[in-house]
Amino acid sequence: MSDNEMETTTTSEQQIRLPLLPFAQPLVTSEKDVSKLFKVISKAVQSKEKNVLHRGIKNVNRAIRKKTKGFVVLAGDSYPMDIISHFPELIKATEGVEFVFVESKVELGKATLTKRPACAIMVAEPPKESKLHKYYKKANKVVSSAQQQE
Repeated sequence: MSDNEMETTTTSEQQIRLPLLPFAQPLVTSEKDVSKLFKVISKAVQSKEKNVLHRGIKNVNRAIRKKTKGFVVLAGDSYPMDIISHFPELIKATEGVEFVFVESKVELGKATLTKRPACAIMVAEPPKESKLHKYYKKANKVVSSAQQQE
């Protein structure tokens, strides 16, 4: 393999990072905390329970308006910023819903087991008897602690 071929493969594998939004607070950057959030999201995708995971801006917005309890994970590198700029104030006005930002919409999309990037994901509180509830509680602690640090 020549040097030129090596260079093209390494550059094609690199992701272009967009700058973080100026209002992306509280931001979860700890690898351990991000993995807890992504684990509950991937478990919610795999679970057969309905209305636990809401994907996309439109569905998350609808769930918040219906006062669904849970937490929202927003991508800090969403572009244009106007598509999610209303979420922090909307969520603060809604009781029982908290939010947190992560750095990458690509990684958030991978957590939902899809190839498309995701700007907004909501994990609704699952029933207490479900297997998903213990993962939800761990992730909810991460979101609550990030909210308190803000």
